Amino acid sequence: MLQKAVESGLFDVKWIGCDAAFGNDHEFIDSLPESVCYFAGTNSNELVFLSMPEMIVPEQPVKGRRPKHEIPSISPIQIKTIASDDNFPWQRVMLFEGSKGSVYADFKCMRCISCRTTTKFGNYVHPHTDVWLYMRRYENNDIKYFISNAPETIAVAELHEAATLRWPIEQCFEECKSYLGMSHFEGRSYPGFQRHLLFVMIAHFFITSLRLELKKTVSQ
Repeated sequence: MLQKAVESGLFDVKWIGCDAAFGNDHEFIDSLPESVCYFAGTNSNELVFLSMPEMIVPEQPVKGRRPKHEIPSISPIQIKTIASDDNFPWQRVMLFEGSKGSVYADFKCMRCISCRTTTKFGNYVHPHTDVWLYMRRYENNDIKYFISNAPETIAVAELHEAATLRWPIEQCFEECKSYLGMSHFEGRSYPGFQRHLLFVMIAHFFITSLRLELKKTVSQ
């Protein structure tokens, strides 16, 4: 569906955001359109290399069969290890203006090498490609982990913006389902469902525009 939407040329797509259910699916991540940057949630035990390792064949052990397959020259680490590393300090940033004021968070951001696993000759981990690792710590000390294929030259401010992309989408669905009947569809056809969603979105656009206009008038 994403490939079709991007290839249609009807949408100016720059980012694809997804939670860890998709971000942990390497097959899904690797299938995304190359022309689009993803910002994907992942789990704390996701493995990365801090630098690109060499692939080497291990030396002959004293006992056992001679190794045949290359392995990384350095071991990958879980990203939660980086989160707990005091040598790599957290930084404070204001992410966005929410309905209750400014939203702040601590973050760590670095380039690293993503991992992939092959089971063809056993459970071997090998380096894949360089990515951004973005970690965000909330006021309750919960930590969220993300990976992104954004270019190395991207400004960190753009990564902060990407980190907040899902919030307005979730806010839109919450308002549409709570107040505008998005969840009230009782038809049977997919075209009918599409029309229902379209009318709900038009209504949401109207009341959002009205709300902003009234807010502007009051502030003046």
